[in-house]
Amino acid sequence: MTKAWILAVAAASAVTAGCSHTSGDGHDVGGKLAVTVSLEPQRALLEAIGGDRVTVSSLLANGADPETYDPTMASLMNLERSAAWIRIGHMPFEDAIMERMPHASARIFDSSEGIELIEGTHGDDGHDEDEDNHGHGHTHAVDPHVWSSVRNMKIIGANMLAALDEIDPEGSAYYHERYDSLAGRLDSLDMAYSRRLAPVKGKSFMVWHPSLSYFARDYGLVQHSVTADHRETSLLQLQRTIDGAVDAGVDVFFEQGSYDPRLSSTVRQHLGAVCVTFNPLDYDWESGLDTVVSVLAPAYDVVDDE
Repeated sequence: MTKAWILAVAAASAVTAGCSHTSGDGHDVGGKLAVTVSLEPQRALLEAIGGDRVTVSSLLANGADPETYDPTMASLMNLERSAAWIRIGHMPFEDAIMERMPHASARIFDSSEGIELIEGTHGDDGHDEDEDNHGHGHTHAVDPHVWSSVRNMKIIGANMLAALDEIDPEGSAYYHERYDSLAGRLDSLDMAYSRRLAPVKGKSFMVWHPSLSYFARDYGLVQHSVTADHRETSLLQLQRTIDGAVDAGVDVFFEQGSYDPRLSSTVRQHLGAVCVTFNPLDYDWESGLDTVVSVLAPAYDVVDDE
């Protein structure tokens, strides 16, 4: 452990000791297993599996932006005191935390193991003005939004179950029963989405940031994104993106409130599409996907309700 980290922990201990959610032995003050996750959708999933044996904290809460997130000392202290940190995997801020806490006592698990990853929707080398904005002209960075897929969430849940089995074997039967119930519900949700979206297979939609790549892959949809990263989008690139979306017949634009409202207004004005606000980092991830499905397949929803 670096000297800087030791000093930082010592300085923060006095501040966080009285308000920390964890007691320092991997359990909270009520004796429940304390586990940290990276994102709110993970917290929802782990709470469904862990029930009343586990207390779950997420690093990225309160609408924080994962691209610019810098964890507070209190968050790092809670992470240090947790029994485990279950990463979502492939988020840059997670790697940054690993560098800052090279000897963290919390056991670390990757909940994205076993997921067939998508590459090319995100990049770190900027836009190529001669390419479109659907992944071309970028390095083959992994798309981190694995939780935007019900099928992936079942895999993430299985990885969480394995982690709980390892750190709390006494609760194994309890966790397995709850996971089996969750897995059945996710299977039913996936089948419902497949049925509702089948009539619009191949449909194109636009989202500000490519956060629905895995969802689109699951149901044969085509995602167009305004930008693949947080760099400023040139007017030329924005016009090409809008033109490409119009040519593809895009009639739905999923906005994300944290992005530049002026550019978002420009997209709405020129695209002429139905605009719906969608937060991919919401705790209630299932409700968010329900909204996406209902907007993409409204005609089928009307028939289904009759």
